[in-house]
Amino acid sequence: MARSWTRLHAHLGVPPGAITFGMVEKAVADRLDETDDLGRWVISNTLAASDSISGRPVIVELHHDGTTVLAADLSWKALESLTDTQASCPVRIDAVASAAFDAVALAAEFRRALLDDSASDVTALVVAPPDYREPFVPVTTEMGSFVTIPDYARRPPRLLPATSEIPAASDADVLRSVAEELRAGIVNQFGLE
Repeated sequence: MARSWTRLHAHLGVPPGAITFGMVEKAVADRLDETDDLGRWVISNTLAASDSISGRPVIVELHHDGTTVLAADLSWKALESLTDTQASCPVRIDAVASAAFDAVALAAEFRRALLDDSASDVTALVVAPPDYREPFVPVTTEMGSFVTIPDYARRPPRLLPATSEIPAASDADVLRSVAEELRAGIVNQFGLE
């Protein structure tokens, strides 16, 4: 899987040391090991910093079989307002939440557009290049703009994937709970909840 994620990082243009958050349906994670070709992606939308409101680098990919990928740089400007802070792998917790909600909404709407009436698995991954050995450091935002690194937070060397399922019949409340489950699955590994 490490080799596949290295290829995916290269395909997405992710610089070494950058952290991406990909909501990847289970089928995609499995097939990345089985193929040497990323040419199966047919629709790609890359938002440059000037194209998005927040400026956070984001890529969205949609595939004809209903597979979706949303990848966002979680370390982008994470330490901008913190001085004298040494953290080589910062993870913005608010960006994790945004990516989780956006990815679930994207997967649900794309599935609806394809008239797919089956449930789909969703996986949240926080990845860094395979040879990167620094721990992930959580960066939280309080009162809208105050950025801090909690002293009590864990700094795991790697994060396990969080998984959930979007049911076949899902309304807004169900989608919110799926996104919240994915967000919590990542954030809990930092000991923040």
